[in-house]
Amino acid sequence: MQAFLRDARDFLPILLQGCVVTVELMLAALVLSTLLGFVWALLRLSPSRALSAPAVAIITVIRGIPILVQLFYIYFVLPDLGIQLSAPASRLSIRDRSRPRNRSACGPRSSCAASSFLRRFACSCLRTATR
Repeated sequence: MQAFLRDARDFLPILLQGCVVTVELMLAALVLSTLLGFVWALLRLSPSRALSAPAVAIITVIRGIPILVQLFYIYFVLPDLGIQLSAPASRLSIRDRSRPRNRSACGPRSSCAASSFLRRFACSCLRTATR
């Protein structure tokens, strides 16, 4: 028991640093996905086909590609194309809140889910306001 307590005392600072990094990444992903989701929702609500069609295409493609494939592209394909992301930046690049088990990374994927929610919310507010 004493060996366990000694090991726990030794590793506690490292674990607390990991908790801080996790909270920082979660907050950054929340801000990034909310802002991007708001932009996608505004573009989808646009009466201009030139704005709404690309938004629909981007959302469909990002939500249609499995998250594991997106991770492979971020970690293996992008460096081959000369795009180097730091470790925190690569973790912020994917997040799937529509599927709670996929919590490995963060960003544009959840922004697509957020855009659908925000678009539906805006449409329901507009319908309520016109009644």
